[in-house]
Amino acid sequence: MSFIQELKRRNVFRAGLAYLLIAWVVLQAADFGLDLIDAPNWIVQSLFLLATIGLPLTLLGAWVFEVTPEGIKRERDVSREHSITPQTRRRLDRVIIVLLTLIIAILISQNFAPSDSDNSDPALADIEDTALTSEPLRVDDGKQSIAVLPFDDFSQDGSEDYFARGISEELLNFLARVDGLRVASRTSAFAYKDEGKSISDIAAALKVAHILEGSVRKSGDTLRITAQLIDTSNDEHLWSQSYDRPLTAENLFQIQDEIADAIVSSLKGQLTMKPPVASGRAVSLEAYELYLQAREDHNKRLPGPLAAAEAGFRKVTELDPEFAPAYSGLADTYLLMQEYAGMDREQAQRLATPNVERALALDPNSAEALTSASLLARAAGRPDEALDLATRAIASNPNYSVAYHRQGLAYESKGEFAKALESFQRGLFLDPASAALQGNISHTHLALGNHTEARATAEALIRAQPDSYSGYWALADTLYELGQYEPYHFNLKEAEARNPTNRPVRYALYELYLYSGLFDLARNYADTLSSEVLTYLQEGDLESAERLMEGVFGPERATMAYFQGDPERAMQMFEPLLPFILPSGDLVTEQNAADAAFFAIAYHRFDKSKAEPLRLKLDKYFSGKTASEFSTQGVLLAGLTLQLLKDEPSAAVLWRDRLFELNHVSAPVPIPLWKELEALPSYATDVARIEEILRQRREAIAEQLANAPENWVLNDLSKNEDE
Repeated sequence: MSFIQELKRRNVFRAGLAYLLIAWVVLQAADFGLDLIDAPNWIVQSLFLLATIGLPLTLLGAWVFEVTPEGIKRERDVSREHSITPQTRRRLDRVIIVLLTLIIAILISQNFAPSDSDNSDPALADIEDTALTSEPLRVDDGKQSIAVLPFDDFSQDGSEDYFARGISEELLNFLARVDGLRVASRTSAFAYKDEGKSISDIAAALKVAHILEGSVRKSGDTLRITAQLIDTSNDEHLWSQSYDRPLTAENLFQIQDEIADAIVSSLKGQLTMKPPVASGRAVSLEAYELYLQAREDHNKRLPGPLAAAEAGFRKVTELDPEFAPAYSGLADTYLLMQEYAGMDREQAQRLATPNVERALALDPNSAEALTSASLLARAAGRPDEALDLATRAIASNPNYSVAYHRQGLAYESKGEFAKALESFQRGLFLDPASAALQGNISHTHLALGNHTEARATAEALIRAQPDSYSGYWALADTLYELGQYEPYHFNLKEAEARNPTNRPVRYALYELYLYSGLFDLARNYADTLSSEVLTYLQEGDLESAERLMEGVFGPERATMAYFQGDPERAMQMFEPLLPFILPSGDLVTEQNAADAAFFAIAYHRFDKSKAEPLRLKLDKYFSGKTASEFSTQGVLLAGLTLQLLKDEPSAAVLWRDRLFELNHVSAPVPIPLWKELEALPSYATDVARIEEILRQRREAIAEQLANAPENWVLNDLSKNEDE
């Protein structure tokens, strides 16, 4: 009898097949059950490992042992005439058939059962996994949707536009709290009206069944507000009314309440309740008008208007210390000034904190106050708190797109990009014209490795809003990750042209110039002491860096000590920074991988025992992954560093080659970070290759600047004194 025939006689093949089928069913059940309790992935991975180990043991057992009426015996102790292997074969066949039937049923249920999205909010049923690339989210909300357009200013001198728009926004915010009514956000509704689109076009773009429009006229001490509700399916005016009242805050708020009540009555039978009682209203007309003007300035996201908004909100809090929205607006203004007006991060947080606390004290359930608190918590490095606050804001006002935006930012800070994308999409559903949300969606697709979707979303945003910096910034981010440095620089400059004071864009230009060896250009964007020190370090001017170092706190001081070979000082400075690099204690993510790797190799030089925990965390992040799976420069550098920490320079070459493939090379610092690479036979060739790539990059940038479009900010050769 041949060996194969003997394997068949002893049922080895059938035992192995039955084992594989049982293992598959068990692993499927375990994966489902553990997912329900949000168990860590290592448990499923451990079960898979055990199942893999069990297969050869099962095959060996089937070969060595045999089932008999007296129990399991060694096969050599069972005579052929007493063997019951045929009966065992039939039993195994029946087990295999039952298991195959079960597996087929499981596969059918997985393919044809409703997906998670089918059981979620019906308003989001049309959101696709790769949505938001070139079209806003689409949804049919029936009769329970409305957009409030900015009211027209009919004042004699046309100077009350801010007041008319503010009245519209107040009505929008009031209606947004009506249970069962979907209200398009201010950003989208106002943007489409400002573009001169017709009512039907706006309704189609916003996917709403009703439009509220109107006008405001202020004349001396008299106020006239006219409003009308339109059914967009047939252009029928469901309701209209004019209000002539003496101009007082009480009358103004009464008119708003009457309009809201009239709208709900017109949609009677489709909504589950009347509007809630409005909260957080100013007690004086002067405070309210100042608040509306400050909010209009705040929404422009530019340095001058933000400064005016700060002054306006502060004045409102003086006139009406109990008016919660003013404190929320003031906090948001400070946090926005960090990004859009160059305010120092610590100063922005310090100024925002008491205003957030005051807003929450006055109105703990205000969606506006909660989202301000969420933004502050995220800026301060507390993503879990930021997420909780944003989720509470959504519960308070499910129509508030800003709350979903803040929720997405919190998930992003936690490295949970799939959840961040879903939150941004929900926000965009409510606010289809939001450039900020579309930009965030592009960046999040990129973080998920969806390069096609990221680029398509950014390009669609540029087409729809060519005057917004967000689309160019998002496209630049994608081009950078793909190693396309020339178009990356071009789109950064286009973004800068549309928002010259935007800090992320300016810092991206600074880093591009710095690491390309264009130090003079970099200095024009080195707007902090830390960046000035880093520029000197990159140039190799350690003496100048040391001279400025006294006023610098943070990684640059540790880097300086590292470059100077002062292990004791470097170690003292590194350790306090680690909690900011790895806030969760043990989680390396795409965002912090490069910093974690830098700290790990620095420790490796001075204290290998402290380098080991970081090396293990990096090893866990990169476990089972290859360089070809990554495209971000920082992550690739971290992967390269890990190989050097493991004393595997030949493996590091694979990561180095991936960096070369994507043109991710930088001008070398005076003391190479990875000195071990000098021992490789290709080191001299690598240096020459880096220098050639950088030379070509510098020439391309110089050519772009020499032939710059008229709208570019050409402060590249000399400081702009107005900045």
